[in-house]
Amino acid sequence: MGRTVGVRHRPDQSRIRPVALFRQQHRTVLQCQRLGHHGDHRQPLRVLGLRGRHRAAPTPQCPPLCWATGIDLGESAVEVSADKSAAATFRLLWETKESARSSLSVGGIVEAAIALADAEGLGAVSMQRVAGELGYTAMALYRHVPGKDQLVALMVDRAQGSPPAESGKDWRTEILNWADAAWDFYLAHPWMLRVATTGAPTGPNELAWFEALLRPLAQSGLAAENLVATAMFISSAVRDLARIATEIVPSGSDYANLLAQVIQPDQFPTLASLMTAGAVEDDGDVRPALDFGLNLVLDGLKTHTS
Repeated sequence: MGRTVGVRHRPDQSRIRPVALFRQQHRTVLQCQRLGHHGDHRQPLRVLGLRGRHRAAPTPQCPPLCWATGIDLGESAVEVSADKSAAATFRLLWETKESARSSLSVGGIVEAAIALADAEGLGAVSMQRVAGELGYTAMALYRHVPGKDQLVALMVDRAQGSPPAESGKDWRTEILNWADAAWDFYLAHPWMLRVATTGAPTGPNELAWFEALLRPLAQSGLAAENLVATAMFISSAVRDLARIATEIVPSGSDYANLLAQVIQPDQFPTLASLMTAGAVEDDGDVRPALDFGLNLVLDGLKTHTS
């Protein structure tokens, strides 16, 4: 039979797709290894007709970049769980290595993201937007930071900076100094208050701040099993009141006038007495509430440990 003229042979797509997948995986492995990971990337693939064969692919032990590519490895792939995501972020916080071959660095990316968040809020921060601010494509950023979640974690840790140095004074003064410094950085970077707290501190600066609060609490004589809980209570109070301070709109006497329409002494006797004393007017300043509450807690702590 003669050859048909003018009819182009169309390649078998079932053969092309596995090849394209392999090439994409191979590029991922090379990127991973450039970040300093040289583990075994070979694992069975059960996808696109490659059952039983072995091809290069990210393993669960790889740095975050391997898992940021979105490659579908089929049934043999281990999906990125919350635990793996947390572990990936932890490694990025502690094991970041800047490449001398690239003018783009993790530090530069994080600083640009912080500047953007300070100016326009956390909602303005995206990999695409930060890349544009730096004059790069989003894909260039992904080679250094695998995703927005990791970027935000790096931003939070970097923005906090170092905790206040020890003053050499008593434990109570050290705790009050810590609260003052924490309050200041929250007001300087209010976007940090929009970041959900999903676990204990893990970054270098976060842990330094945690240590700086635990140390004077330990000096107070508080039992070891109560140190972390007390530190969490104090840090949460500072954070939550700082959040209120950045969101509240002073209502002045309007609040009292509003309450006067519904507060009846027989139903709300305490509120009614406070209104009579003029103690419910809102000037929008919540810092006195923090100072009073914190000193009350520290007074109780002193009594508890005496």
